Amino acid sequence: MKNQLNEAKTHDIESFKILSKIYQPILKSIDGQLKKIAKRVNEILVENQDMKKNVELIKTIPGVGEQTAINMLVSTQNFTLFKSAKHLACYAGVVPFLNESGTIVKRARVSKMANQKLKMLLHLAAMAAIRTKSDLKVYYIRKVAEGKNKMSVLNAVRNKIVHRIWAVLQRQTPFVMENNFLMT
Repeated sequence: MKNQLNEAKTHDIESFKILSKIYQPILKSIDGQLKKIAKRVNEILVENQDMKKNVELIKTIPGVGEQTAINMLVSTQNFTLFKSAKHLACYAGVVPFLNESGTIVKRARVSKMANQKLKMLLHLAAMAAIRTKSDLKVYYIRKVAEGKNKMSVLNAVRNKIVHRIWAVLQRQTPFVMENNFLMT
């Protein structure tokens, strides 16, 4: 709705006036609901210090923000549903599976039976990670330069993020990036 309003404001003033009258009460209501939800999430995190600590630890990983951390926490019931990073990565849909039958061997594909919300959030985290000054950016650039498919490399970055999240939570220490990688 906000996008429609902004577009109408720049292109058609009459439409903007009409849409503004219609959309403003709805947008106010939605903003109020979002504020209530954010407040309740913060209250839950304050009540449960383990969850709050886990969110803070996850946020130390480059590319991972508060929304991704909270959604990972909720989807995994504070990481109690999985016994390893590989299981979590499979659930999140970032592990490629072989696609073969008899003598026919095709390229490995990721499963469509994944948690799509987590997969989308991990994708956004991976995109943010390859834009920051991190080893994941160096990894992405190196693999693409080697001729790898960009989406395959991005999927590998998502997988690395899941494994880093798992490692950070297992050790209960913040992620520390080593400075021994070269930036190009």
